[in-house]
Amino acid sequence: MNKKLVIKAEDELISALRNNDVVGFESKLHTDLFFRIPTGDIVGKLDHTESMKTGDLKVESLTVRDQEIKIIDDIAMVAVFKDMIGSYKDSPFEGSFQYIRVWKLINGELKIISGAGIQI
Repeated sequence: MNKKLVIKAEDELISALRNNDVVGFESKLHTDLFFRIPTGDIVGKLDHTESMKTGDLKVESLTVRDQEIKIIDDIAMVAVFKDMIGSYKDSPFEGSFQYIRVWKLINGELKIISGAGIQI
């Protein structure tokens, strides 16, 4: 595990979000994902990908800044700020968000196992 691998996985995740690429997004999530989204709800992989499939989550603009990465063995923790415009379940959102994602190297692939996002 190294930062280059984590940055590549993060870039692929962000690209999938920007392009509403459900398959690409889903490929980054562990089956047992545990994630707190900015609404306060805790979602799993199915919930998270379903919101993209149904169009409940629409990202119009997404800019990433101030990414920090810490690695411990086969776990990487990423803290990042995102400036986003979009909508969730027909409720528009715009603002700055902070996300923390926990990636785990499993069978040579990085998967998000946990995380949280808040609007700041």
